[in-house]
Amino acid sequence: MFGTAVVVVAGCFSGSSNDTPVTFHKDVEPIVQQHCQSCHSTGGIAPFTLTTYDDAKGKAGVMVSMTQSKLMPPWGAQETASCKPRMKWTHDPRLSQAELDKIQKWAATGALEGDPKDAPPPYTPQLGLSNSQMELTPAAPYTVTVENNDSFRCFVLDPKFAQDVWINGSNVIPGNAEVVHHVVVFTDPAGESKSKSLGPDGGYDCFGGVGVTAPSVLMAWAPGMLPQEFPADVGTRITKGTLLVAQVHYHPHGAAGSGGYKADLTKLQLRFNSGTPTWALVSALIGNFPKTAPNGDGFSYDKNDPNALSSFVIPANAKDKTVTQRFAIPPVINNKPTPPLFLYGIGGHMHWAGTHVDINLHRLAPADNEPQDECLMGIPQWDFNWQRIYHYDAPSLDQLPSLKQFDQLTIKCTYDNTLDNPKVAEALKQQGITQPKNISLGETTLDEMCLGIFQVVSKIQ
Repeated sequence: MFGTAVVVVAGCFSGSSNDTPVTFHKDVEPIVQQHCQSCHSTGGIAPFTLTTYDDAKGKAGVMVSMTQSKLMPPWGAQETASCKPRMKWTHDPRLSQAELDKIQKWAATGALEGDPKDAPPPYTPQLGLSNSQMELTPAAPYTVTVENNDSFRCFVLDPKFAQDVWINGSNVIPGNAEVVHHVVVFTDPAGESKSKSLGPDGGYDCFGGVGVTAPSVLMAWAPGMLPQEFPADVGTRITKGTLLVAQVHYHPHGAAGSGGYKADLTKLQLRFNSGTPTWALVSALIGNFPKTAPNGDGFSYDKNDPNALSSFVIPANAKDKTVTQRFAIPPVINNKPTPPLFLYGIGGHMHWAGTHVDINLHRLAPADNEPQDECLMGIPQWDFNWQRIYHYDAPSLDQLPSLKQFDQLTIKCTYDNTLDNPKVAEALKQQGITQPKNISLGETTLDEMCLGIFQVVSKIQ
């Protein structure tokens, strides 16, 4: 969960004046278990463990720095001056102010251990999907070597659906938690991925996308995330013959010191609705428009904004440049009038040059209980390495943010294509390039994207 920067903790604490000692076992260990140990444990993806007092004491300064900066736990959707979503998120791992204060006071007052009898029970992560009905794995293990940089491998999984099915839950279980950083599972309705140049593992190298026509995101997984489970009356329809493509991001640090090689065989679990559900959940990737369509959708820019662009090209050495994508909810979908839609989950997608993304909604005719304009999600510190879908916490599905015909979505992506951006500098270095180059729309490491990921539900007619 935490980086490796060394930070000096101040000898004073500016929080509460309460003189009660803050100790590891009583106060800090419960926080670390709940928010950190899914990554920072033996065999986890993080570069060090936080499972014992000695582990945590040696990293007290780093813990304060990374939590106070909100870089950890990794959670991109943050409230900012430009974006304050009106709904909370489910399974939000962020620390409360009280938890932040406890860690800071603990570090500033000597990082005391306290009484081991005060320690909570050992942490046991939830790994499996309840009532899983199908498990899919690649054809063979994939080997990660320490000599490699971070790699992205797409595995073609064939569930052999002979008829349409409804998926009610999904989950990823990494075969080797030391090297699996995150996973995004896409649908491939036309089965195009099967014609890729596949290795013995049934996979191919991929980066920004899976390289097939009209994919949708079934789920996204990162360490610490719970299985994706919909309410009993909600399901995602998958048409017969559809293939699934699991894009796995491998981080090779876990291969160091143990021969330099780690094999992985990551598993995808699925659960199905027993019949046709009441609500259909559909995932859509919206954006990546290279130009403006006649109806005004697509790429757009504000000519009065000096940071805006007139085409989807981020010039070399450009900082704080924006790409704006607009999309109006169509009046007809699948030859039927578009029904009322409700936004269940949302995410963004850019590559290494991305720094900030906001997704906004303008309603043509808002209901009495909804604003005409609202920011649906903002990620002010975009990190390609920690992608996920964020789900709204609403009392019922019909109280989720609504989307109706002609309502307009705006996805605004901001980029830094300079050597001051460490992600860009590293990507160039890996390609043997010393200076930034113009970045265009595409799927490779030195290309860019501007996408919104939308999970919407509608009542089945």
